[in-house]
Amino acid sequence: MRIIMIITLLGFFSICSFSQEPDVKIPWDPEYKLTWNDFQGVKVDSIDGKAATMADVDVKYIYVEDSLTIKIYNNFISNLSFVDNTAFQLFNDSLPDLLEHEQIHFDIAEIHARLMRKRLLLAAKSDSANVDLYGRVIESVYDELDKMHDEFDRRTAHGIVKFRQKLWVLKVDSALTELADYYETNEIPPHNNSYNE
Repeated sequence: MRIIMIITLLGFFSICSFSQEPDVKIPWDPEYKLTWNDFQGVKVDSIDGKAATMADVDVKYIYVEDSLTIKIYNNFISNLSFVDNTAFQLFNDSLPDLLEHEQIHFDIAEIHARLMRKRLLLAAKSDSANVDLYGRVIESVYDELDKMHDEFDRRTAHGIVKFRQKLWVLKVDSALTELADYYETNEIPPHNNSYNE
């Protein structure tokens, strides 16, 4: 499992894998948009950002009788995502833009969950016995995900440059449409081969 934390405004992007309580997850759904009520986490004092989206692009390996199945999920982690109460006072009229920024981060995670499904399906067709290949594909997609989050925050100044954020909405929507075939393809089919160590 890999949990990604996106901090908005004066923030940073980092990979985290910590939790003291069971995660409250909201699966990505094209019909559902995040609301401020979804941000149930407590602000971490060491984070300067006014909002943080925790998105979990989770890869599960299931072995049954020497057969490997891979499942990929993208979830918003509600109890680890937060909005600082001061954001409501500071951003007043811009709150919809801040929420849109957080939604785009969640959508970027979905793009990469779909890319991962697509590339793993291609890898399975070319060499279904190579678990190392699957690992390289997964790490490569995670690296691309990190870079896209960073680029999004850099180009929009963490959502402050509104016209650039609107361009990113179009870019992200286009990528989601292009990868639509991989939205509900949550399972990479099982393979009955001897796997590389």
